[in-house]
Amino acid sequence: MSATNGPAELQRALERKQARRRLMAAAPFPEKIAVVVQLQARFAPILRARGQEYRVWRLESPGQMKREV
Repeated sequence: MSATNGPAELQRALERKQARRRLMAAAPFPEKIAVVVQLQARFAPILRARGQEYRVWRLESPGQMKREV
């Protein structure tokens, strides 16, 4: 972010963040859980590398993961 477009870029980033939050708020509950599982899968290797025991939830149907995070 350069000094010339800093405030405008920040405003666009905040608008995208708010739009994402509205989208997730409107999502059905199973889709929200699928997003949590995706996040768990992303962070599991990091936590395991730190020596923490960590287990990612398993979903009954892999087809529930429709949306990319």
